[in-house]
Amino acid sequence: MEPTGLLRDPRFRRAVAAIQLRAEKQTEWDKLEQVFVRSDLLDRVESPDSQLVLGRRGTGKTHLLRVFAKDALSHGESALYIDLTQLGSGYSGLDIAPRVVAQKYFIAFLNQLGSELLELVASMELAEISRQDEVFGTLTHGFTPIPEPQRDGHSATFDYRTIAASIEGVLSKVGVKRLYIILDEWALVPFEAQPYLGEYLKRAVLSVPQISAKILAVNYQCQFAKRVGSDLIGLERGADIPNVIDMDRYLVFDEKRDYVPMFFGQVLYNHVGVALSWEMELSAAEKLTHVQRLFTHAKAFEELVRAAEGNCRDFLCIFTRAFFDEFRQSTESKSISIPNVVKAAISWFDQEKAANVYAEEAARETLAFLMERVLKGYKARTFLVESTKAEHPRLVRLLNERVLHRLSGTYHHPDRPGIRHDLFTVDYGAFVRLRGTINEIREEVFWEMDDPDRLTPSDRNLMVPVDDKRSIRRITFDPDTVSVTGYRPEIREDSPQQRKLFVDSE
Repeated sequence: MEPTGLLRDPRFRRAVAAIQLRAEKQTEWDKLEQVFVRSDLLDRVESPDSQLVLGRRGTGKTHLLRVFAKDALSHGESALYIDLTQLGSGYSGLDIAPRVVAQKYFIAFLNQLGSELLELVASMELAEISRQDEVFGTLTHGFTPIPEPQRDGHSATFDYRTIAASIEGVLSKVGVKRLYIILDEWALVPFEAQPYLGEYLKRAVLSVPQISAKILAVNYQCQFAKRVGSDLIGLERGADIPNVIDMDRYLVFDEKRDYVPMFFGQVLYNHVGVALSWEMELSAAEKLTHVQRLFTHAKAFEELVRAAEGNCRDFLCIFTRAFFDEFRQSTESKSISIPNVVKAAISWFDQEKAANVYAEEAARETLAFLMERVLKGYKARTFLVESTKAEHPRLVRLLNERVLHRLSGTYHHPDRPGIRHDLFTVDYGAFVRLRGTINEIREEVFWEMDDPDRLTPSDRNLMVPVDDKRSIRRITFDPDTVSVTGYRPEIREDSPQQRKLFVDSE
């Protein structure tokens, strides 16, 4: 079927409307696996080490680990999925000490872990009923919390040795050599309680040799360890959790211009194709080609990929809006165009991203400043922030809502030798509306320094070298003072105006 006919076909409309945007809401496990795009992320998460899987909402953490859990079962291993939101509902708003909150979460965790282990035993159909009773008795005795007198604010509250020995004994009885415990929604555990919960898990569960934890968490909303007196409690990266996967940095278009469109082509093909009975065994390149035919040209699909900013849920939501709110409202369009994508991205940004921060004064003020001074003032979408300030509350709030995006690596500003900087970009939906206006920005993040047609001598004064071939704009934002500094080539470097730009943040 031609693209025009397919896009107007009621079956295609129903397929787009039926796209499931949250993996935890998907009850059809076969479909969850069918729409999944396999990549080296799955290879990395199959490590026997305990891991943190970090990423903002919509990056596909839950989907990845759900598929991993199913694969583990097919390989003769066991995986238990535990949603932490179901263990401590209501504690966040109560005036309870963090340590007590963590105890309540851990007791609920032990109860669910015990239930899951009993189901595991039942599913293995152990021949001897007495064997099942023995396992039940072991769990009942071993998982009973045994309070001890509080001594220094973080002393033991549970009989960790008994709990660990009980788990190890059960796993040995049923012949499980490796048990993966997947803990989803770690960020929804109250912030100050997280290190205490991590400490209880480390002592009682992760001390069991057969157990590995996969902890799914949202960037910038987690505290895995902290100092209490002279002791460090919680889960320490590198020691307790040696492996970290950051999904926010995995699908950055400006860093992987060949791979990212190929990945998202598969995402769209799979999510629509599973409802339309399309051939799911096609190669990645064939799926991309098929999907591109839904758009006016390949650049239109690439625009959709850019608009997603590496987030799978945003990608599907913007596509859905481009299809329903833009393409289908026009009888003249034959396929989805760049204007369709742009309008959808702007409405998604306004209604679903920026709207969530407008009620907060600091976040609203920061966003307004970046729009005015970086986008319009410097006609750029990217800026540098000192690495020590990269998780400043003003930035974190905008990062969480995906209004800002943080790129990989650190950079050295030539005017601030020895000080590392991180690179941030403003969301596509914020800057794209300036196209065709006097404030139209230069959208590139990375600039090719060996291309004489793209850079003038004046442009080079704006650059911070990244490597032999690439550079980035020399614009620095200070979240402490909400100020920005940088070069403007139209102002002489020795002029009072130019010098003023370098002291704005001082």
